[in-house]
Amino acid sequence: MLRMLAYYWLPGDNDDQEHPNAFEVIHGGHGVKLKDIKAAFPLPGQYHFRFKMKWESGAVWMDVTNEDSMVPMFEDKVIAKACTEYSTA
Repeated sequence: MLRMLAYYWLPGDNDDQEHPNAFEVIHGGHGVKLKDIKAAFPLPGQYHFRFKMKWESGAVWMDVTNEDSMVPMFEDKVIAKACTEYSTA
């Protein structure tokens, strides 16, 4: 198992994208999966994650919803926007 830092910010919490929070993720060595991110995420509650990735000459935010999918990397880092999921039930 490998360890790495994942960086995140919460847009609705006045976090600064230029100074993200970080947490440690443990993964199997073939990339980080969404389920690895969710298992290690330090805040309570349900979150929707968007991951920064390179696209052509810039960067975009990609939604990942399949728990077994690898999350994209940006400049060799996992960088995520974490948005609170609100229940409609």
